[in-house]
Amino acid sequence: MFDVGVVSLQDLQDFKLATSACCAQARTESAIASHFRHVQKDWQNIQANNIRNHNKIETKQPS
Repeated sequence: MFDVGVVSLQDLQDFKLATSACCAQARTESAIASHFRHVQKDWQNIQANNIRNHNKIETKQPS
């Protein structure tokens, strides 16, 4: 273990700001990743619906 000596209030405030910014960035990145997963799932659903609709049109017999 090492001796950090005297830690000033400013050091603690700087550390708090740095860790807060890091946590905020991590939350933002997590939110972006979550949003991307939802968009990707929506896109997959749209593609699946398009395929189903296309297959329905192809299987219809002309009247």
